Amino acid sequence: MHLAYWEKAIYQRRKGGNWWCQVQYKGRRERFSLDTPVNASAAGRARDLYLILVASGWDSVLATYRPDKAPKSNATVGDFLAELKEKADLKPGTLESYAKAFRKIVSDIFEIGDGNAKCDYWGGGFKAWLDQVHAVKLAEVTPERVQAWKRGFLAKAGDKPIRQRAAKISVNSFLRRAKSLFAPRVVKHLTVELPTPSPFAGISFEPRQSTLYRSSFDASKLIQAARDELAQDDPAAFLVVVLGLCVGLRKGEIDLLPWSAVDFRHGLIRIEPTEYFAPKTEHPIGDVPVDPEIVELLRGFRARTKAPFVVPAGRRKPTHATSHQYYRCEPVFDRVLVWLRKHGAMTVRSDYV
Repeated sequence: MHLAYWEKAIYQRRKGGNWWCQVQYKGRRERFSLDTPVNASAAGRARDLYLILVASGWDSVLATYRPDKAPKSNATVGDFLAELKEKADLKPGTLESYAKAFRKIVSDIFEIGDGNAKCDYWGGGFKAWLDQVHAVKLAEVTPERVQAWKRGFLAKAGDKPIRQRAAKISVNSFLRRAKSLFAPRVVKHLTVELPTPSPFAGISFEPRQSTLYRSSFDASKLIQAARDELAQDDPAAFLVVVLGLCVGLRKGEIDLLPWSAVDFRHGLIRIEPTEYFAPKTEHPIGDVPVDPEIVELLRGFRARTKAPFVVPAGRRKPTHATSHQYYRCEPVFDRVLVWLRKHGAMTVRSDYV
């Protein structure tokens, strides 16, 4: 392109300041400071920049004109996850869930961590395991190795159909979460050099296993048992059972359900974002109808408390978004699970109660 073109294409952010240019090439657009307030000189630099871009690609241009955005060579798993934490448009909890799955796959592939040492959070075992996983070069996590990991994971299930089914569900979960870290919308702001092809390129999921829930207990008898055994002795646990079994709320919804969300007049519970609660998707937001009997039961509990949340949790307070799973009512949920086990209701979905 002629120099006159660039004299018109460049611009100043402020009068008398350095000239800038904006260049788009192969679907990517970047702005560059030309480091001079002289128009003719800046135009020449802009033209040189564009010629390097066409001849050598973005990596060469960024290395010369924007070293802060140049891809980092020999990127490790730790480099990748650290930059995702800094730049990716993911909730902290979601990112950590995906990262855990990816670390699991990497640690299995490279046989990092022996026994229960990685579960030693206080003695340094976990940190040592984490450092080893994060030190693995990202380019070494190849599709061939991921495929071998997948086949090995499924092979450990043996020949029993029930164990095979569980293994297929688990391997799909690990793959789906780990693969999500490499989605274009997630990595679009990163500067670390990503491997080509992606670690999960060509890796197929196992056939989806049915997750249809089939009750193995009498719900009406379970509710009556909860009335007899929990309503007076452990009202918090009783409320969890009622909200989970009778209303169908999930664990997180129960944990942070405020009294303000209970519409006694219309017999509804409103599931919506609050100061501490954010639904995973927009789909769960809405009104959940509640049976009149349950409404009256909740009305009685409401009359006896000034607490903001429906389920009391002692001194445990709600927190804002964290990178690890935290439930305000965790001790209450633990007691409910023990009680359900006692009554033979262990097939209740883990997302509930």
